[in-house]
Amino acid sequence: MLKRFSFLFSFVLNVWVFCYAAIPAFCFPLPPDEILHSLADNPGWQKLLYFDPKKSSSTVLSDDFFLTENGRHDPVAELAATISAYDQNIQSGRHQGTDTDPQCRFPARYFWLSKQLRLPDYQDIPAGCGKLTRWEILNSTKSISVLMVSGFLGNPASTFGHAMLTFNSGTTEGIDLFDSTLSYGALVPEGENTIVYVAKGLFGGYIAGFSDKYFYTQDLVYSHTEFRDIWEYRLHLSDDEQKLLILHLWEIAGKQFAYFFLNKNCAYMLAQFLDIALDDHILEQTNVWYAPNELFFRLADVDKKRKQQDRSPLIDFVTFIPSSQRLLQASVKTMDTTTNTAFANIIHSDFSTFQQELDTLEIQQKINLLDCLMTYLQYQKISQGKHLDPNIQRNTLKILQTRYSLPIQKPQKGEVASIDAPTEGAAPMQTGISVATTSTGETSTILHLSQYKYDLLGLNSLDKDELVVGDLALGYSYDENSIFIDSFDILKITHLNTLATEFDGQSPWSWQLQIGLKRASLADLHRLDGSIGFGGGFAWALTDQITPYFMIDASGHTQESYLRLTPQLGFLGDFGRFKTLIILKEESDGYEGRFDTQLDSSMQYNFSPNHAFSIKVDYQQEDFIYSAGFSYSF
Repeated sequence: MLKRFSFLFSFVLNVWVFCYAAIPAFCFPLPPDEILHSLADNPGWQKLLYFDPKKSSSTVLSDDFFLTENGRHDPVAELAATISAYDQNIQSGRHQGTDTDPQCRFPARYFWLSKQLRLPDYQDIPAGCGKLTRWEILNSTKSISVLMVSGFLGNPASTFGHAMLTFNSGTTEGIDLFDSTLSYGALVPEGENTIVYVAKGLFGGYIAGFSDKYFYTQDLVYSHTEFRDIWEYRLHLSDDEQKLLILHLWEIAGKQFAYFFLNKNCAYMLAQFLDIALDDHILEQTNVWYAPNELFFRLADVDKKRKQQDRSPLIDFVTFIPSSQRLLQASVKTMDTTTNTAFANIIHSDFSTFQQELDTLEIQQKINLLDCLMTYLQYQKISQGKHLDPNIQRNTLKILQTRYSLPIQKPQKGEVASIDAPTEGAAPMQTGISVATTSTGETSTILHLSQYKYDLLGLNSLDKDELVVGDLALGYSYDENSIFIDSFDILKITHLNTLATEFDGQSPWSWQLQIGLKRASLADLHRLDGSIGFGGGFAWALTDQITPYFMIDASGHTQESYLRLTPQLGFLGDFGRFKTLIILKEESDGYEGRFDTQLDSSMQYNFSPNHAFSIKVDYQQEDFIYSAGFSYSF
């Protein structure tokens, strides 16, 4: 019976293809039901519709994305309507279409169909589609890149970073400011309350969509206003893959989706967008939470797999684009001590001593000073935005006039230390096991599991920062033969700010936030203390490897003492694969001015970005705790 069915299906398919090729005007209207259903079940078609088989529905909310009333729930009906719309143009003699015709509105669908069927008189871009024909992205794109923007701790939605695409008009490294970008985000009302913002973001209370903008608007926000670093992943795509993505951008831009911060976010939706053209299934491995950097780890995995199979790579190259704050610092470092002093005096005097300081310098020093002052004023101009100080424009003109009177010379550019791309470091999820013992001989095994962990000791792209979410440590005590919760960090953030200078006008404060649970007493395995704490202070980059800092934390607890003050002195050592963190604390005990001394010291050797061995020595409650263990990031 199976053989008969296979033969019948093959016979019908061959007859239809022959008829379609020989006399398409007679046979084209619709393929047989078997072929229609087979095409509608094709992952390529369902990706174009954002159809979720588990929910039997497309995730697109806009009605004008579908040609049939039931197209959101029925990919077969939508496919039939798409083919029928093309047939109506053929039968009516309109081969070129108009801007309102389905072929002009949904060019990616028809491009995909043209690879499955021979569409009569098919053109990728029908001449009658005036708006599509004149579309800049279609005409100028030479390559496509995926951009990873570093996290911004000033905005909850940006804490974990951001992802977007660029459609590059050039063939060399670097992004032109007038290249177009594709970004996905929620449509949030201006001035939205933070608590409402977080709640709606988590539970789908916002409408979201894809939008295309010039790169300079993104660069203005991320690099010059929020001082975030960017990594460009230039993709190696075939002509058909690139064309399909560009045509699909035309039909999906402006359409509405439901936004979910944890999984249906910018990175997830861009991965879904890229999946339309790629056969490697970037979304094949997804978790409950799809953090932005997960997209880039998946791209790197696909690239590695392709190379192992001797196929063309997916990633041509990765380029680091430093923030304007890093560029300003690098520019200042090009000046010698005398020029640097003159620079500081001019800035502090609001340019009133400009000529006086300039007259004390040699010609080369003058050139270096003027170049750095231009960099500084450009930085201030962008960072101030709409509230621009009018003196900045006047000072800029003064510097330009002075610079034109000096010899022509290429400006000295400070060297900006490149930060490894996210995919060169540890993956965000982590598990580990360690053995701990106290000075009194109590021994336990601790199992660690973290949903998202970029700590100060790991190899990651966070520069002297820490971001940990959902870090659970479960222990087993051999002495009491009991399982216990050692700690649970719901959220832990540390921001050691060593970039701010007296010239950039940015806050010099370092800070940290912690929300979670931990054992209230070493003597009681099962008594937990919940806490929320926030601290502020300062950090100093003594060298590229050594960063000391001082902070004072204020915290609330569920166990006595309920309110605590904790001054602490920290030392972070970064020596490549070997890192160390030592923190000396004095935590208030009660409300009578008593303090308990605590010590947290850790040393970690990272064998690779994802494999590490660590040793810890802690002191609390007049007892030492020694532990050693291995961790694995994935």
